[in-house]
Amino acid sequence: MAIPEGDASSTAEASDPEKAILVNTVLDLIRTEFEDRTWQAFWLATVEGRSSSMVAESLEMTPAAVRQAKSRVLRRLREELHQILEQEGGSVE
Repeated sequence: MAIPEGDASSTAEASDPEKAILVNTVLDLIRTEFEDRTWQAFWLATVEGRSSSMVAESLEMTPAAVRQAKSRVLRRLREELHQILEQEGGSVE
């Protein structure tokens, strides 16, 4: 399963329901690894599709910090998915 560089919402709404369930399950699992504001920045920018500047303003962050939060969560999501799929003998792509 490929995780897009930009938008996790397209992954969560993938045509394959099993992939969407897996992504949502992993998001729930890794949620506790991040501070609230980091998670909110990721969620608003990635899942809800808001602009970095809009999220930054609402969370009192810089747009760069929002992009960094988004990147950190997506990187962790990819790592966890890769690990799970490797254990199951599946393919990440």
